[in-house]
Amino acid sequence: MEGIFCLATGLYLAYDEIDKKKLNEFRTIINPMKFLDGHEEVMVIKDHVENKDLVSVECVIRLKAKSTSDAFGPDYKILYEHQNDIGGINQKIDTLVKGVQNSNFGKRLLDTKKKYVDNNTKELLYFRVIADGIAGESSGGDIKSDVDVILQVMNAQKKIIATEKIPFSVKSKSKTISNLSPFFGMMKIAEAFNISTDFIEKFRPIFEQRAITDTEKEAVNKAISNIYNQLSDRMVKKSNDSNFSKNAVEFISKQVFGSDLADLVDVDGGKIKEIPKSVFDSMIRTMKFEAVKAGNNIKFMVKGSTSLMLFSTRIKIRTSASTGAVERKFYIEAGNLLYKK
Repeated sequence: MEGIFCLATGLYLAYDEIDKKKLNEFRTIINPMKFLDGHEEVMVIKDHVENKDLVSVECVIRLKAKSTSDAFGPDYKILYEHQNDIGGINQKIDTLVKGVQNSNFGKRLLDTKKKYVDNNTKELLYFRVIADGIAGESSGGDIKSDVDVILQVMNAQKKIIATEKIPFSVKSKSKTISNLSPFFGMMKIAEAFNISTDFIEKFRPIFEQRAITDTEKEAVNKAISNIYNQLSDRMVKKSNDSNFSKNAVEFISKQVFGSDLADLVDVDGGKIKEIPKSVFDSMIRTMKFEAVKAGNNIKFMVKGSTSLMLFSTRIKIRTSASTGAVERKFYIEAGNLLYKK
């Protein structure tokens, strides 16, 4: 979805609208094989006159080749016509086309451009929209942005006089904020709430050795369940601490926005869901929260509410019947309170 969002953003900056036909034309000229060891560049518009300014927009896309072969290249249309809408991409493009003008991210893009276009000064505006689906993974989850909009403003002598950067974390119908290994994830959240990690540390030797036999794999699974059950109980007790709400807000803020403070945009079927940093800061920080156990979930709820949730956590342990491989995950998931209405 990052590549599609990148092209849509580039078109919106260039034309103040997303033209679906142009977007799909750009998709055909992108060669996914270039992602194996490099990136693709698409010049959306060059030296377009707006008031006294010249506006250029370039898209730079660097993604995993394997996961993009059905979405880009000259054959993507053939694949689409002979199969179902792969990944719902066509529907998501329609959602971006229809929803961008009423979206927070769309407003932020045009406000940034108009700040310079409408300042009655002759300037060169060069937008680079960069989709990088690899950098965030290599950062260990600290960097959240998948798409960065970088603007260089140059005067008539082509000297850079200003730069701006707008980062976006792009999701596609997903409430997952972070997907961590159980040991690391549970350590991380315990530390964030000032919960002693001694009960986790005692299981460290089990996680540091490779589980090969069925007995060893089961020992790891039981350790995860044991830790999570204890974590749940301790988190509920921590709800009574005076700084619990502050810790909850700071923890989820880091998980959602990262060190680069990226706004989250989720293209969810027929609608765009957003978690803008500015809205989060103004709305969330005055609320009080508590932890509630609900089955396999720890839910961080508005105090006294049964419906308003900030975020939740859960563990996943699944063994493949065919290979015996075990998938173990610690999920941090967005609650309904996070999304801008």
